[in-house]
Amino acid sequence: MTKRVKLDIDDCVQRLRTEGYLVVPGPYDYDELWQAVNNARTEFVEYNSEAIRHVNAQQVLGAFGALGNPSSFHHPKIREIRTRCKCVVGPILSKYSSGDMNVEALFDRLCVRSSEFGIPGHESWHRDVYDYKKYKTTKNEADLVPLHQGDVMFGGWINCREKDRDQYFSCVPGTDYHEGGGFGPITDKDEIARCEADKIRVVVPPGHILLFRQGLIHE
Repeated sequence: MTKRVKLDIDDCVQRLRTEGYLVVPGPYDYDELWQAVNNARTEFVEYNSEAIRHVNAQQVLGAFGALGNPSSFHHPKIREIRTRCKCVVGPILSKYSSGDMNVEALFDRLCVRSSEFGIPGHESWHRDVYDYKKYKTTKNEADLVPLHQGDVMFGGWINCREKDRDQYFSCVPGTDYHEGGGFGPITDKDEIARCEADKIRVVVPPGHILLFRQGLIHE
């Protein structure tokens, strides 16, 4: 039985505003979530052999490990996990926006990593910011607005691992208020030095959700 922790929504919003990130308990106990994801992976219809459906099989090439098969998005259990995660973060984001915005949770895909599949390359310090000038969605220039005048975008994930398998997010708190757009690598040597000096390692325990403003400097 999943035991839900009652969140202090005001505190969550304040931490998002000041630190730029937030870690909260997800909608499942870690063991329940771990089992649900593994069961779903063994039922992916695109994999036509028992060997590739095994939970320890490498189901996508490359060390990054992000699955792209339709079932990894649309399996009923994956959809259920996505829906229940939205129920956790939805009230936080609604309060964050003072009820003036619609909340859309675009949870991406499963990511399965193992040292046996290789180690993902290290990402340098950067921001992920929507480039409103590059990706024009209207012919009317007056309708093109920077992100800070329009939508608020968040990244993050839910840790689907078993007990004692923490995951980590390296970031520089309070650095997410930033004008401009596009993938923003930090290239100035002095700024890189400040990132190294001020960085923290955020722990994301099994069954927990990480949420961060995409303008937050991270690696």
